[in-house]
Amino acid sequence: MKRLSTLNCNPIQNISYVTNSGKNIDMTFRYLPTQSQWVLDVDYETGFSVKGVVVSCYPNILDKYHNLIDFGINISTDDGLDPFELTCFQDGSCFVCILDENEKNQAMEYLDGV
Repeated sequence: MKRLSTLNCNPIQNISYVTNSGKNIDMTFRYLPTQSQWVLDVDYETGFSVKGVVVSCYPNILDKYHNLIDFGINISTDDGLDPFELTCFQDGSCFVCILDENEKNQAMEYLDGV
């Protein structure tokens, strides 16, 4: 699990990450002030793309795409509440981690109750 430590309080943030398989993930975190929430756009080198995924506390917010991608994204917060403030990444109350394929599968087993 690799924690993204470069997130801050900018309302639009672009991050690139190289997976263990050597493929590039381009992510855009966007803050929607009228909804008090963060959303995520993901473009993966394999052609996979998803827009507007709500950034919420979950073992893998991309779990429903597990058969299309070899990574996952874990969101956790200190208080267990979904990140709703612009400053949640900068103040350290929200953590975003990239899961490798093994960790993604472990999260899926956890969610399935295995």
